[in-house]
Amino acid sequence: MPLSNRSAFSKLAGIVSIGIITNVTGLGVQAQTLDRAAIDSLYLRARMTSDEATVRQVVNKLHAAVAEAPDAVGLATRLGLLYLELEEPDSAEVAFHLALNLNPDLPAVHYGLGRVLLDFRDRPKESLEALQTAVALDSTFEEAHFGLARAYFKMGKMTSARQSASRAITHNPDYALPYLLLAQIYRKEEDFRASEIYYQRYLDQNPDDQDSAYEFALELLEREQSDAFTEIALRLQEVRALPLIAQALLLRKDYEGALERFETFISALDPEEASLYRDISLVGTKREIRVYRNTPPEARMAFLDRFWMGKDPFKTYGGAARRTEHYRRVWHARARFGKKKWPWDKRGETYIRYGEPDYKTNSRQPNPNVPLDIQRIQEQLAHRLYGDQSIEANFAGPIFPVRADRSDAARPTETTMGLPGWRPVTTSDDWSAVPWEVWIYKGVERGVEFVFTDEYHSDSYGFA
Repeated sequence: MPLSNRSAFSKLAGIVSIGIITNVTGLGVQAQTLDRAAIDSLYLRARMTSDEATVRQVVNKLHAAVAEAPDAVGLATRLGLLYLELEEPDSAEVAFHLALNLNPDLPAVHYGLGRVLLDFRDRPKESLEALQTAVALDSTFEEAHFGLARAYFKMGKMTSARQSASRAITHNPDYALPYLLLAQIYRKEEDFRASEIYYQRYLDQNPDDQDSAYEFALELLEREQSDAFTEIALRLQEVRALPLIAQALLLRKDYEGALERFETFISALDPEEASLYRDISLVGTKREIRVYRNTPPEARMAFLDRFWMGKDPFKTYGGAARRTEHYRRVWHARARFGKKKWPWDKRGETYIRYGEPDYKTNSRQPNPNVPLDIQRIQEQLAHRLYGDQSIEANFAGPIFPVRADRSDAARPTETTMGLPGWRPVTTSDDWSAVPWEVWIYKGVERGVEFVFTDEYHSDSYGFA
């Protein structure tokens, strides 16, 4: 059961007075008398636990105290908040409306109704009125400010979301969740430096949130922010994070440590998934692949030890460096290129064989910064395909022709590069009708271009 952040509990504890819901019947709980101190203790216990059974036990005891408790509105509010913890919005809404009828000026009641609409009814716009009322009644109510920030975020109003999250932090600098929301807002706006700052602040206050740390580390890895990635990755503790920890150790040239993490991760996978990491069909010679397949299962690990030792040009790390790099590539292929096709599409196959390209561009976000050495490779490839027709062209995408919009491709043009319905992508003519990606490796065959296309718009790419 996901429970709300505890850092702001003191605010709610101070706002909500002790009380009861009257006329509650059919609870199946024996009535009992609880004094104010006992009710205080029960409510605090429920708010500070992550155990659903404990919260439900407290709710039942508070219901059982109905007949003797002196203040209906306070207990109604408390029960409503506990029902939110139990993810029972209908019961919470009933309790909050009872409290609202008894006293319309309690900030926590309006906050609770706002949360029902925001978190359980998916009506962020309607939740604004209740949350704004809570803030108007208590301008220092940081949970209500954070609720407003989340509502604005869901509505796509990032400026308002930023302002409300910042107000929550102003009133309680130790409230962790607004920092996480601000990190997500800045990431959405592609202000990665600001996003990184707020992620760090959130994790400093909430280091046990492995999910957020894992997602943050993935983002840093994707953006090649090696120092920040290493710092976050080494905080992780879950098995799924072992490949990230291994890559952080790779950056430190701790090849043995990285290999150990990868081996532990692989050993926890199911046999079919683990076999992908042991497979050498994309990196071995025909003879090596044949010998490996003919090797008895009990002797294959020894074979792989010798195989990877042979792939280590320096023989200084017992093959750990090249072996760990292979594991990294397989993990990357599964994570990035295996979402729509198992185990990966043609991009994954190419990545495992050759590693990270020297240059990449794609139809979603064309890369405008083409290094001079890449331009030379493009020119050579284009001349081989199109001869002198390619001399004046500047390529913004695939040199190899890709499927084009036939209505555009049929128009008179200055060049006849390609075939009817198929064209390269230049800075002046982009007729492509399918998503594409281009990878260029400088060190393969004196420069080679791999072109991948998504012919069915399914996010699974094959060779063009």
